Amino acid sequence: MRVALKLMVVFLGLLVTVLALEGWLRLRREREVVERDIAHEQRLLGRALRPSVRAALRDDDLVAAQEVLHVAQEGEAEVGIRLVDLGPTGLGAPPSVALGLTGRGEREVTYVDRSSSPGIVYTYVPLGGDAPATAIELAESLEKAETRIRHGTMGLLWTTLAVAFGPASLAVLVGNWLVGRPVRQLVAHTEQIAAGSLDVLPRLHRRDEIGLLHSAIAKMVDRLREARAETERETEARLEAERRLRHGERLAAVGTLAAGVAHELGTPLQVVGGRARMIEEAKETPDGLRRHARIVRTEAKRMERIVRSLLSLSRPRHSVRRPVAMGTVVTEVVEHLSPNAEKAGVVIEAEVGEAATVLGDRDHLAQLLTNLVQNGVQAMPAGGRLQVSLSRCGALEPPPDVPPHERYLRIDVRDQGVGIPPELQDEIFDPFFTTKDVGQGTGLGLSVAFVIAREHEGWIALESSPGEGTTLSVLVPVAPEEAA
Repeated sequence: MRVALKLMVVFLGLLVTVLALEGWLRLRREREVVERDIAHEQRLLGRALRPSVRAALRDDDLVAAQEVLHVAQEGEAEVGIRLVDLGPTGLGAPPSVALGLTGRGEREVTYVDRSSSPGIVYTYVPLGGDAPATAIELAESLEKAETRIRHGTMGLLWTTLAVAFGPASLAVLVGNWLVGRPVRQLVAHTEQIAAGSLDVLPRLHRRDEIGLLHSAIAKMVDRLREARAETERETEARLEAERRLRHGERLAAVGTLAAGVAHELGTPLQVVGGRARMIEEAKETPDGLRRHARIVRTEAKRMERIVRSLLSLSRPRHSVRRPVAMGTVVTEVVEHLSPNAEKAGVVIEAEVGEAATVLGDRDHLAQLLTNLVQNGVQAMPAGGRLQVSLSRCGALEPPPDVPPHERYLRIDVRDQGVGIPPELQDEIFDPFFTTKDVGQGTGLGLSVAFVIAREHEGWIALESSPGEGTTLSVLVPVAPEEAA
């Protein structure tokens, strides 16, 4: 709108300047025309009076000559008429006029006196003949003519301005529609871009400069959006790499600890478990002592499992890669864990579908799946349904530290638990991290599953919302012959 107003101001300024110049020239032309018309009328009147005045003066009847002029004066009230003596002693015309009349015979002379506003037109008609030094002076003021010209010129100016205001207003409206409105939209979107919003610009079908500006801004937004996406990808990859590095450092620390724990506790735990078994199986052992020995033996076995889990994190797995039918592994794990799960009120459902074969260690893959299923069962203390399903998928973008493959097998373990808060989701694969009550878990199951997935060039994805359950998805590459 500001551009349109500026254009209107410039347009009106130029128009007023042109109109003022045209009015001045018109006034000047009108004045010249009026002066010529007055002079022409004065000459005609003077020529009409000249014979009568000359005849009266020929008879030396000055009174009769004055009477003729007086009668003519009454008929032309706006014109002053008198006789003037062109000689050196009479009431004569101005010297320049007298000089101009000298030797002109009966030819008239017109003189415009501009010494006072609005001016007076004088016409001198020489009598000639017997009175060569006498002339009839006709004088008429330009006041009425100037007033008429001024009023006409002002009327023309106002009419022209009124006529020009319409197109100027139309130009403002059209300019606002064609220029102001799209420019304001572009400014608003530019401010949004400056604030960080890179939404798609509305389409603008224009082939003028506004359209070129819109296209340039749209290209800039596309490049900014691509740059932002690239920056976000790089940032996400860097954060993921840092998280993996921290996770690896924690695993290394746990491995160092596990090696010492396994060395220091492995043999004593075996001794404790063996002695507890001997006490439990001895015939002379009282029932109360036998019950305590059974508890000691059970806890010793639990501690041995913890030590084995620590060893799984601390030392490389010497596994033999063979084709493994994951449908069979899933079926066996579900059958093995279902009895204990049903005691906790959890029903495990397996959907094998079109299972695929992966290249890996069967026992390790079974342990991975067992850890995930047990984690899901423990996440539903009030019972519920745990679903295990297999499906195939094409090429995916793996984490930075996992090599890509053409096809993957997806193993989904979906529970109906309370879910995992977003602020804790990055920590669930850390060793010893658990949200369960004391005695319900060691916090090593998912860490071991994470390591096994990495050993098979795969990874575990997490989807969880508080109150909506959790889905842990294992993605491992299928065997090469099936991928082909």
